[in-house]
Amino acid sequence: MHVYDRRLRWSVPSTLPKRLTGRKIDAIDRRSKYLLFRSSSDTLLVHFGMTGSLRAFTDAPPRKPHDHIDILLDSGVTLRYRDPRRFGAMLWLPHPADGHPLLAHLGPEPFDPRCDAAYLHAALRSRSAPIKLALMDNHLIVGVGNIYATESLFRARIRPTTPAKRVSKIRLARLVAEVRATLTEAIARPIPARILRLWARRPAVQGLRCRNPADSPRRASDVVLPAMPAMKRGSPSAEHPPDLEDAEGRIAGVRRACPIRRTLEKSKSAVLSPIAHRGRLTTARRGRG
Repeated sequence: MHVYDRRLRWSVPSTLPKRLTGRKIDAIDRRSKYLLFRSSSDTLLVHFGMTGSLRAFTDAPPRKPHDHIDILLDSGVTLRYRDPRRFGAMLWLPHPADGHPLLAHLGPEPFDPRCDAAYLHAALRSRSAPIKLALMDNHLIVGVGNIYATESLFRARIRPTTPAKRVSKIRLARLVAEVRATLTEAIARPIPARILRLWARRPAVQGLRCRNPADSPRRASDVVLPAMPAMKRGSPSAEHPPDLEDAEGRIAGVRRACPIRRTLEKSKSAVLSPIAHRGRLTTARRGRG
Protein backbone atom coordinates (compact mmCIF):
# COMPACT_ATOMS: atom_id res chain seq x y z
CA MET A 1 0.00 0.00 0.00
CA HIS A 2 1.27 3.46 -0.94
CA VAL A 3 -0.20 6.58 0.65
CA TYR A 4 0.80 9.66 -1.32
CA ASP A 5 -1.39 12.18 0.47
CA ARG A 6 -2.93 11.54 3.90
CA ARG A 7 -5.02 14.72 3.90
CA LEU A 8 -8.51 13.37 3.39
CA ARG A 9 -11.57 14.28 5.45
CA TRP A 10 -9.90 12.47 8.32
CA SER A 11 -6.19 11.96 8.06
CA VAL A 12 -5.23 8.49 6.81
CA PRO A 13 -3.56 6.65 9.73
CA SER A 14 0.20 6.48 9.33
CA THR A 15 0.06 2.83 10.46
CA LEU A 16 -2.46 1.80 7.80
CA PRO A 17 0.09 0.45 5.23
CA LYS A 18 1.69 -1.72 7.90
CA ARG A 19 -1.67 -3.03 9.11
CA LEU A 20 -2.81 -3.96 5.58
CA THR A 21 0.39 -5.66 4.40
CA GLY A 22 -0.15 -9.41 4.09
CA ARG A 23 -3.85 -9.20 4.92
CA LYS A 24 -6.48 -11.16 3.00
CA ILE A 25 -9.73 -9.52 1.92
CA ASP A 26 -12.42 -11.93 3.09
CA ALA A 27 -15.47 -9.94 1.98
CA ILE A 28 -16.59 -6.52 0.79
CA ASP A 29 -19.73 -5.10 2.35
CA ARG A 30 -21.54 -1.79 2.21
CA ARG A 31 -23.20 0.16 4.99
CA SER A 32 -24.89 3.36 3.88
CA LYS A 33 -22.20 5.09 1.75
CA TYR A 34 -19.30 3.29 3.42
CA LEU A 35 -17.42 0.46 1.70
CA LEU A 36 -16.23 -2.12 4.21
CA PHE A 37 -13.30 -4.38 3.29
CA ARG A 38 -13.45 -7.23 5.81
CA SER A 39 -10.14 -8.80 6.78
CA SER A 40 -10.33 -11.36 9.57
CA SER A 41 -11.93 -9.50 12.49
CA ASP A 42 -10.84 -6.03 11.34
CA THR A 43 -12.25 -3.73 8.63
CA LEU A 44 -10.93 -1.16 6.19
CA LEU A 45 -13.53 1.61 5.81
CA VAL A 46 -13.61 3.61 2.57
CA HIS A 47 -15.83 6.61 1.87
CA PHE A 48 -15.82 8.50 -1.44
CA GLY A 49 -17.11 11.82 -0.17
CA MET A 50 -18.34 13.98 -3.06
CA THR A 51 -15.69 13.30 -5.72
CA GLY A 52 -13.89 10.13 -4.66
CA SER A 53 -13.52 6.93 -6.67
CA LEU A 54 -11.76 3.59 -6.37
CA ARG A 55 -10.54 2.11 -9.64
CA ALA A 56 -8.92 -1.24 -10.39
CA PHE A 57 -5.97 -1.42 -12.79
CA THR A 58 -4.11 -4.50 -14.02
CA ASP A 59 -1.48 -2.16 -15.43
CA ALA A 60 -1.67 1.03 -13.39
CA PRO A 61 -1.04 4.25 -15.36
CA PRO A 62 1.17 7.03 -13.99
CA ARG A 63 -0.28 8.87 -11.02
CA LYS A 64 -2.27 12.04 -11.55
CA PRO A 65 -2.43 14.99 -9.12
CA HIS A 66 -5.54 13.75 -7.27
CA ASP A 67 -4.52 10.08 -6.94
CA HIS A 68 -3.89 9.75 -3.20
CA ILE A 69 -3.64 6.02 -2.37
CA ASP A 70 -2.65 2.79 -4.14
CA ILE A 71 -3.51 -0.63 -2.71
CA LEU A 72 -1.47 -3.37 -4.38
CA LEU A 73 -2.96 -6.88 -4.46
CA ASP A 74 -0.97 -10.09 -4.95
CA SER A 75 -3.00 -10.75 -8.12
CA GLY A 76 -1.28 -7.77 -9.75
CA VAL A 77 -4.34 -5.52 -9.51
CA THR A 78 -3.89 -1.99 -8.18
CA LEU A 79 -6.79 -0.31 -6.39
CA ARG A 80 -6.30 3.43 -6.82
CA TYR A 81 -8.17 5.92 -4.68
CA ARG A 82 -8.77 9.26 -6.39
CA ASP A 83 -10.44 12.23 -4.71
CA PRO A 84 -10.02 15.78 -6.13
CA ARG A 85 -11.80 17.51 -3.24
CA ARG A 86 -10.49 15.13 -0.54
CA PHE A 87 -13.82 14.81 1.28
CA GLY A 88 -13.52 11.04 1.41
CA ALA A 89 -11.95 8.80 4.02
CA MET A 90 -9.92 5.63 4.47
CA LEU A 91 -9.78 4.34 8.05
CA TRP A 92 -8.88 1.14 9.87
CA LEU A 93 -11.61 -0.17 12.18
CA PRO A 94 -10.73 -2.81 14.77
CA HIS A 95 -13.29 -5.38 15.87
CA PRO A 96 -16.18 -4.78 16.28
CA ALA A 97 -16.38 -2.42 13.30
CA ASP A 98 -20.14 -1.92 13.65
CA GLY A 99 -19.48 -0.23 16.99
CA HIS A 100 -17.45 2.57 15.40
CA PRO A 101 -19.06 6.03 15.77
CA LEU A 102 -19.44 6.35 11.98
CA LEU A 103 -21.52 3.16 11.80
CA ALA A 104 -23.07 2.62 15.21
CA HIS A 105 -25.95 5.08 14.87
CA LEU A 106 -26.97 4.45 11.28
CA GLY A 107 -30.53 3.40 10.55
CA PRO A 108 -31.51 0.32 8.53
CA GLU A 109 -31.06 0.01 4.78
CA PRO A 110 -34.14 0.69 2.61
CA PHE A 111 -34.21 -2.94 1.42
CA ASP A 112 -33.78 -4.34 4.92
CA PRO A 113 -36.92 -6.30 5.93
CA ARG A 114 -36.78 -4.49 9.28
CA CYS A 115 -37.38 -1.19 7.47
CA ASP A 116 -41.14 -1.39 7.15
CA ALA A 117 -44.18 0.73 7.93
CA ALA A 118 -44.31 -0.47 11.55
CA TYR A 119 -40.70 0.60 12.15
CA LEU A 120 -41.19 4.03 10.57
CA HIS A 121 -44.49 4.62 12.35
CA ALA A 122 -42.91 3.92 15.73
CA ALA A 123 -39.79 5.99 14.96
CA LEU A 124 -41.76 8.98 13.67
CA ARG A 125 -44.43 8.99 16.35
CA SER A 126 -42.99 12.02 18.15
CA ARG A 127 -41.24 13.79 15.26
CA SER A 128 -42.80 17.00 14.03
CA ALA A 129 -40.15 17.65 11.35
CA PRO A 130 -41.30 17.45 7.70
CA ILE A 131 -41.50 13.91 6.41
CA LYS A 132 -38.92 14.65 3.71
CA LEU A 133 -36.30 15.72 6.25
CA ALA A 134 -37.07 12.68 8.37
CA LEU A 135 -36.70 10.42 5.35
CA MET A 136 -33.23 11.88 4.68
CA ASP A 137 -32.08 11.36 8.28
CA ASN A 138 -29.43 8.62 8.30
CA HIS A 139 -30.28 7.81 11.90
CA LEU A 140 -33.76 6.77 10.74
CA ILE A 141 -33.00 5.20 7.34
CA VAL A 142 -29.88 5.34 5.17
CA GLY A 143 -29.46 5.75 1.45
CA VAL A 144 -32.35 8.11 0.70
CA GLY A 145 -30.92 11.41 -0.53
CA ASN A 146 -32.65 14.57 -1.63
CA ILE A 147 -33.60 13.47 -5.16
CA TYR A 148 -34.76 10.00 -4.12
CA ALA A 149 -36.76 11.36 -1.18
CA THR A 150 -38.52 13.86 -3.45
CA GLU A 151 -39.30 11.23 -6.09
CA SER A 152 -40.55 8.68 -3.55
CA LEU A 153 -42.83 11.17 -1.80
CA PHE A 154 -44.16 12.33 -5.16
CA ARG A 155 -45.04 8.77 -6.13
CA ALA A 156 -46.57 8.04 -2.73
CA ARG A 157 -48.68 11.24 -3.00
CA ILE A 158 -47.35 12.60 0.30
CA ARG A 159 -46.63 16.30 0.65
CA PRO A 160 -42.93 16.71 1.65
CA THR A 161 -43.77 19.35 4.26
CA THR A 162 -46.25 17.12 6.12
CA PRO A 163 -45.15 16.63 9.75
CA ALA A 164 -43.70 13.14 10.03
CA LYS A 165 -45.86 12.17 13.00
CA ARG A 166 -49.03 12.90 10.99
CA VAL A 167 -48.28 10.35 8.25
CA SER A 168 -50.42 7.29 8.83
CA LYS A 169 -49.13 3.74 8.89
CA ILE A 170 -50.94 2.95 5.63
CA ARG A 171 -49.29 5.88 3.85
CA LEU A 172 -45.91 4.91 5.31
CA ALA A 173 -46.33 1.41 3.85
CA ARG A 174 -46.90 3.00 0.43
CA LEU A 175 -43.89 5.26 0.97
CA VAL A 176 -41.60 2.32 1.80
CA ALA A 177 -42.71 0.56 -1.39
CA GLU A 178 -42.07 3.68 -3.48
CA VAL A 179 -38.63 4.24 -1.93
CA ARG A 180 -37.61 0.71 -2.87
CA ALA A 181 -39.08 1.03 -6.36
CA THR A 182 -37.32 4.36 -6.96
CA LEU A 183 -33.96 3.03 -5.81
CA THR A 184 -34.36 -0.15 -7.85
CA GLU A 185 -35.02 1.86 -11.01
CA ALA A 186 -32.09 4.18 -10.32
CA ILE A 187 -29.71 1.24 -9.87
CA ALA A 188 -30.94 -0.55 -12.98
CA ARG A 189 -30.90 2.51 -15.23
CA PRO A 190 -27.96 4.81 -14.53
CA ILE A 191 -27.85 8.21 -16.24
CA PRO A 192 -24.58 9.26 -17.95
CA ALA A 193 -22.63 11.80 -15.92
CA ARG A 194 -22.35 14.05 -18.98
CA ILE A 195 -26.14 14.36 -19.18
CA LEU A 196 -26.36 15.15 -15.46
CA ARG A 197 -23.77 17.91 -15.84
CA LEU A 198 -25.61 19.29 -18.86
CA TRP A 199 -28.97 19.53 -17.14
CA ALA A 200 -27.41 20.87 -13.94
CA ARG A 201 -26.49 24.01 -15.91
CA ARG A 202 -30.05 24.64 -17.08
CA PRO A 203 -32.50 26.88 -15.16
CA ALA A 204 -34.46 24.95 -12.56
CA VAL A 205 -38.13 24.46 -13.30
CA GLN A 206 -39.99 25.32 -10.11
CA GLY A 207 -43.43 26.49 -9.09
CA LEU A 208 -45.31 24.57 -11.79
CA ARG A 209 -49.09 24.74 -11.90
CA CYS A 210 -50.54 22.71 -14.77
CA ARG A 211 -53.76 23.77 -16.46
CA ASN A 212 -54.49 20.27 -17.71
CA PRO A 213 -53.88 17.30 -15.36
CA ALA A 214 -53.07 15.20 -18.43
CA ASP A 215 -50.08 17.45 -19.11
CA SER A 216 -48.65 17.05 -15.62
CA PRO A 217 -45.43 15.02 -15.35
CA ARG A 218 -45.69 11.41 -14.24
CA ARG A 219 -42.68 11.81 -11.97
CA ALA A 220 -41.08 14.74 -10.23
CA SER A 221 -37.86 14.15 -12.18
CA ASP A 222 -39.70 14.27 -15.52
CA VAL A 223 -39.92 18.05 -15.18
CA VAL A 224 -36.19 18.65 -14.95
CA LEU A 225 -34.44 15.47 -16.09
CA PRO A 226 -36.20 13.19 -18.60
CA ALA A 227 -35.05 9.58 -18.62
CA MET A 228 -32.33 8.85 -21.15
CA PRO A 229 -30.68 5.57 -22.15
CA ALA A 230 -27.28 4.78 -20.72
CA MET A 231 -24.37 5.29 -23.11
CA LYS A 232 -20.90 3.81 -23.06
CA ARG A 233 -18.02 6.17 -22.57
CA GLY A 234 -16.16 6.91 -25.78
CA SER A 235 -19.02 5.93 -28.08
CA PRO A 236 -20.19 8.44 -30.74
CA SER A 237 -23.60 8.61 -29.06
CA ALA A 238 -21.96 9.61 -25.78
CA GLU A 239 -20.33 12.60 -27.45
CA HIS A 240 -23.50 13.60 -29.36
CA PRO A 241 -26.59 12.14 -27.61
CA PRO A 242 -29.14 11.41 -30.32
CA ASP A 243 -32.15 11.99 -28.07
CA LEU A 244 -30.97 15.25 -26.52
CA GLU A 245 -33.02 17.31 -28.97
CA ASP A 246 -36.06 15.20 -28.16
CA ALA A 247 -35.46 15.73 -24.44
CA GLU A 248 -35.31 19.48 -24.95
CA GLY A 249 -38.61 19.23 -26.79
CA ARG A 250 -40.16 17.41 -23.85
CA ILE A 251 -38.98 20.11 -21.48
CA ALA A 252 -40.35 22.79 -23.81
CA GLY A 253 -43.68 20.95 -23.87
CA VAL A 254 -43.89 21.00 -20.09
CA ARG A 255 -43.08 24.71 -20.09
CA ARG A 256 -45.84 25.45 -22.62
CA ALA A 257 -48.40 23.40 -20.69
CA CYS A 258 -47.54 24.79 -17.27
CA PRO A 259 -47.18 28.52 -16.51
CA ILE A 260 -44.02 29.10 -14.47
CA ARG A 261 -43.80 31.71 -11.76
CA ARG A 262 -40.34 32.78 -12.78
CA THR A 263 -39.69 33.82 -16.36
CA LEU A 264 -37.31 31.35 -17.97
CA GLU A 265 -36.95 33.20 -21.23
CA LYS A 266 -34.69 35.85 -19.70
CA SER A 267 -32.32 33.28 -18.28
CA LYS A 268 -32.38 31.05 -21.37
CA SER A 269 -29.68 33.07 -23.15
CA ALA A 270 -27.47 33.48 -20.09
CA VAL A 271 -24.52 31.21 -19.43
CA LEU A 272 -24.51 30.45 -15.73
CA SER A 273 -20.76 30.47 -15.23
CA PRO A 274 -19.40 34.01 -14.71
CA ILE A 275 -16.31 35.11 -16.61
CA ALA A 276 -13.76 37.79 -15.84
CA HIS A 277 -14.03 40.84 -18.10
CA ARG A 278 -12.08 44.03 -17.52
CA GLY A 279 -11.63 43.31 -13.84
CA ARG A 280 -15.34 42.66 -13.21
CA LEU A 281 -17.45 39.52 -13.07
CA THR A 282 -19.99 39.67 -15.87
CA THR A 283 -22.39 37.14 -17.36
CA ALA A 284 -21.64 35.98 -20.88
CA ARG A 285 -24.53 35.78 -23.28
CA ARG A 286 -24.94 33.78 -26.42
CA GLY A 287 -23.67 35.47 -29.51
CA ARG A 288 -21.24 37.67 -27.60
CA GLY A 289 -17.52 37.16 -27.00
